[in-house]
Formats: sequence, structure tokens, C-alpha cells
Amino acid sequence: MGSYLFRAEYPVPLPVGNRPSPEDVAAWLERLNATVLQTMILQTILGDEWELRRHLSANHLPPDEYELHLEFQAHWGLPTPTLHVEATPIVFRIRPRTAAEEREFAALEAMVTTAWDTTRGGGASHRTAAYRHSLINMVTARSQQQPDDPFLPLLLSRGVYGVGRAYDDDELRSGTVIRFDPDTSQVISRLRIAVIKRHKSSPGGALLVQAIAHRHSNQLASLAVRLGHSIAGDMARYEMARNEHEQQLRQPR
Repeated sequence: MGSYLFRAEYPVPLPVGNRPSPEDVAAWLERLNATVLQTMILQTILGDEWELRRHLSANHLPPDEYELHLEFQAHWGLPTPTLHVEATPIVFRIRPRTAAEEREFAALEAMVTTAWDTTRGGGASHRTAAYRHSLINMVTARSQQQPDDPFLPLLLSRGVYGVGRAYDDDELRSGTVIRFDPDTSQVISRLRIAVIKRHKSSPGGALLVQAIAHRHSNQLASLAVRLGHSIAGDMARYEMARNEHEQQLRQPR
């Protein structure tokens, strides 16, 4: 089905000198969120906008040849002169989907549309639960039949968030539904770990490491060992170091 991801690496400005004040820590953490080693779904920031309630991404990149330019200011936030860095342009081509891929993609987007369709009965929670059930079945089948499919990491990251209204206000107030959290779901976590191992050398594997890093930081050390010197392994080690720095900076003076 196809997905387009890239990894961007930026210098993280660490406080220097004496232990920083709480205000300095807050400012640094804010900068840290914007200057990180990060794998991104390209359609999140580039492409033609389209209706998100009918698609998994906010933007669309039609088949064509593209040239991606990246630049940033190195040493930003450090007591040294800034350095403007401009990467060599990345040229890539997006091919049209095959007939089989088009059918699979249409089936997936039909699932997304159904999750948002307020004209269907059963309530928002029922529609979203049906979408989630179909998605898990799809990912489980594809991970067995086509384990190297680069679309799997996308389905287990963006695919499990923000699709459908999820819950009606009345259902929340009455307590008749249990909120589903993909980051604590054992099924989703098990699928993510399996896909990470299979895709450890691709940006997709790193994307899923990011997805589990915040809520499952206790798994990062073992993941880093098992993934070795790979893109996903590098991301696991980076997230470990980032968590350690944040914990140190939050310690009382």
C-alpha cells in the first residue's frame, strides 16, 4: 500500500554550567520537543490537504517525482556560534499503486470512513470499536502473510489514533463504555514489538519505537539490546538518554 517516512536528526541543546533553574529547565524541555531525533510520516506535513475523516493522513502526495530539502541551525541554544546546515536534497519518486494495492487501500479507507459515519447506528463507541477490531485483524493477517510490508508501522502508529469520534458524551457520562488506550493495549503492544523487530532497519521500526517510548519506557533497554546497531535500536537508545536527561533536570536543586 505504501508509506513514506523519513528520519530527521537535530542537535539537542543541553544546559551547561551550573544546575539550571526551573525556568531554564522548562525552556529547555520545550526546545527539546522541537529538536529531537524523530521519524515522521511525510504526509503529516507535506502534500495536498484532504478530508481526514476519509483518510489516515491529513495530506496526500500523488504519484510523481519529488525533491526534499532539509535545513536547520546547528548549535541552537548553546553558547557557541550557530551553524547553518543544509542537507543534500533527497530525490524520490512515488509510483502509482498496483491494482491489488488499490483494492487494499480502498478497503482500509472504507474502514476509516465507517468509523466517522454518524448516520450508522450503534453509537460512536460501537463504530470505533468495529474499526479497531477490523484494523487489528488486518494488521495481524498482514504481519503473518507480508511481514515486510512497510505500511504495517503506519497502521500501528497513526492508524490506532484519532480515527472516529470514539465516544459519545452520554456514554462517557454514564460510564457505559471503557476508554480504549492503544498505548496500554496488550494486543497493540504485542503487534508493535513484533513489527519493530521485523522492521528494525527501516524508519518504520524507529517510528514504532517512538510510539511506545513514552508509555513503555521500561521496555527500551531490552529493545535497544535486541535491536542492536539498527535505526530502531538507535531510536531506543536515544529515547533512553532523553528520558534520563529529563529525569535529571527535574530533580530538586
